[in-house]
Amino acid sequence: MGRWLASCYTLFVVHKSLVSWLLGTKPSEVLMQLKEAYLQRAVAEVEDLAARVAVLKSRIAKQKVSVKLQYNWELDYVRNRFAEFKRRLEELEEASDDHLEEAQAATELAWKDLQHAVDTLLSALP
Repeated sequence: MGRWLASCYTLFVVHKSLVSWLLGTKPSEVLMQLKEAYLQRAVAEVEDLAARVAVLKSRIAKQKVSVKLQYNWELDYVRNRFAEFKRRLEELEEASDDHLEEAQAATELAWKDLQHAVDTLLSALP
C-alpha cells in the first residue's frame, strides 16, 4: 500500500497542473480523487486482514484455556493496534490538504504495525 500511495502522491505533486488539465479538474479535486482511491485501497487491504483475523480467532477458539491465557497479551496488542489504525484512518479521512501527507504516513505506520501484530500472533499460535 505504501509504494502505491507514494506513487499516487508523487504524481500529484510533480504533475499537479498537468493532471488537473488532463482530467479537467481543479488540483483540489485531483487530491480528493487520490484520497478516495487510497481509502478504497485501504478497505480492500483491511478486508484481507479481516480474513487473517478470522483464522486467528478460529485458531484461538480451538486452544486450551492455558494457551489462550498465554497469548492474551498478544491478542490485546492486536486489538490496540486495530484501534490505532482505525483512529488514523478516521484522521486521514478528515485531513486537510495541508496535513494529508502526514496523515497518510501515520496511517501507513499504523497499518504496518497492525499487520505485523496479526502475523506475529498467527505464527506464534500452535
